[in-house]
Amino acid sequence: MNIDRSFSVKGFGTILTGTVLSGTARNGQWIELLPAKKAVRIRGLQKHSQAVEEVMIGDRAAINVSGIDNEPIKRGNVLAEPGHLMPTNTFFAKWYILKSVKKTIEKQIRVRLHMGTAELFCKVHIVGESIKGGESGYIRVFSEDPLVCIRGERFIVRETNSSMTLGGGMVLDHLHPEIIPELPYLRVMENDSLPTAMREFITYHKIVSVTEIISVFGLSNSIIKNELNKLEKLNQIVIVGEQGTALDVNHFSALQKQLVNAVEKFHQERPADKGLKISELRMKLSGAMLGDVFDLVLKIMVRKNVLTDEKEIVYLSSHRIQINTNERELIEKIKFILAQTPFSPPSVEVIEAEMKLPASELQRLLRIMVQLELIVKTDKNLYFHGDAVREARQFIIDFIGEKGHIKITDFKDRFHTSRKFALSLLEYFDAIQVTSRNGDRRELLHP
Repeated sequence: MNIDRSFSVKGFGTILTGTVLSGTARNGQWIELLPAKKAVRIRGLQKHSQAVEEVMIGDRAAINVSGIDNEPIKRGNVLAEPGHLMPTNTFFAKWYILKSVKKTIEKQIRVRLHMGTAELFCKVHIVGESIKGGESGYIRVFSEDPLVCIRGERFIVRETNSSMTLGGGMVLDHLHPEIIPELPYLRVMENDSLPTAMREFITYHKIVSVTEIISVFGLSNSIIKNELNKLEKLNQIVIVGEQGTALDVNHFSALQKQLVNAVEKFHQERPADKGLKISELRMKLSGAMLGDVFDLVLKIMVRKNVLTDEKEIVYLSSHRIQINTNERELIEKIKFILAQTPFSPPSVEVIEAEMKLPASELQRLLRIMVQLELIVKTDKNLYFHGDAVREARQFIIDFIGEKGHIKITDFKDRFHTSRKFALSLLEYFDAIQVTSRNGDRRELLHP
C-alpha cells in the first residue's frame, strides 16, 4: 500500500491511509514500513470509516499501527509484507516523452518523478541514443531519496521548476543498477510475458535469490516459485537451497568449471599435497559462489567423479601426489626412524635433529607422508608409522571381540609402551570411530 496520509489519534497512535494495491492485511499482522525497513504491527483496520478485520486489493484503508515511535513517515512511503520489497535509489525504466516537449534529452536531466504517492527529485541518465519529444527510450533513474518500485510500475516525469509534464514511464529492473545492461535485455523486461522476462532476468543477473526476484517483480512467493519450478523443468535454470537461489543454467556450468580450475591450480602450485581444505576452496571462490551454491557445485563435481571429497579435503580424482627422488629418500629415512620404536615414536624435535632438516621442511614432508597414509598424526602431535597403526587397530578389534572391551593397561602391556603413547593412539581410534570410550574402557564401534 502506498501511503498518502499519516496522522496520530489520541489513544490509538499512528494512522496510515492509502489504497491496497495487492494482497491482504489483517488485524494483528506484522508488516514492513518502507523505505525505512521498519517492522510495524497492525492494531486496527478501517474501510469506509467502518472497523474491519481485513482489507484487500482495491480497498481504501486506514491502518492503525504500533512500533513506529518517532519514525518519520512521508507521503509515498510503502507498507508491504516483511522482506517482500527492497528500497532502492536507482532503477532502469522505459521513458515515453510527450510530443509537446520540444527539446531533445541528450545525456541526462534533473526531474521531478511521481510514482505511487511519492514525489521525488531524480537525475535521469539516457541509456543508448538521445530521446526527443514524441519518442521513447531507456533510462537509468537516480533518486535523491530511497524509493520502492517493481517491474511494470508506472510513473510520471515533470520538470523541476514547473508543473510541465515531460512524459511517463515504466520501471523495468532495479537489481544491481550500477551495471548498465544491454538494450535487448531491457526490451525483454519491457515487453515480454512473465515467464520470458523472469528467465531473461535470471540469465542477465546469473544468480539471484527468490527474495530478489520477488522484490523486482512484486509478485507473491507462491507465484514466483511456481514460475521458477517451470523454468527448472525446462532445464533453463537451477534452483539451490531451501530459501531458494536461482542460477542461469549456463552460469551454473561455468561455476563448475571455475571450481575445478581452482583445484587444478592448487595441484599445479603444490603437486606434493593431496588436496586443499574445503574451507580454503570455499574462501577462494567466495566472490563467485556462497553457501548452498558452493555446496551443490562441489557435490555435483564429486558425483561426476571429477573431484574427490575426503575428510574435509578436496582434490582432483585423477591427481596423484608427486614427489621427487630427494623427497622420496628423506621420506624413507623418516619411516626408518619411526619404525625403530613404532609404539613409542620420537618427538618431532628429535626427528628434526636426527634428519638435520629445517623445521618447515620436516613439517612439509610429514604432511606429505600423512596424505600418502605412510604415517598417522594423532592429536598429541605425535607421528606413528602406518604399519604400527594398522597392527594396533587389528589388535584392538580382536581383543574387544574376545573380551568385550579394552583398557589402556591392556594396550600398554601388549605393545610395551607408556600411557602417553597408548592414550594418544586409543584417542585416535575414538576420533575415527573405531572405538567408543565408556569410562576407563573402550568398546568397538566400527571395525
